[in-house]
Amino acid sequence: MNGRNGGWGGGLPFVGGALGLLGLVGGFLYWALGRGDAPPESDDSAMEPLQRRYARGEIDEAEFQRRRERLVQNQEN
Repeated sequence: MNGRNGGWGGGLPFVGGALGLLGLVGGFLYWALGRGDAPPESDDSAMEPLQRRYARGEIDEAEFQRRRERLVQNQEN
């Protein structure tokens, strides 16, 4: 009974290693499968500040229309 083959401490390195490996595999799958599912955020995020600037009166209607059309063109390309 020297403690090498008995008790709870003998399996902890194995369990820790298995959980770590499982975490790495799960993280990789989450990263790999999650890429490309979400639409690019730049589409809406560029329009919102433009609308806020127009609403605050920082730009006039002609400038708003010009920039909005450019954003729509960039989205289509």
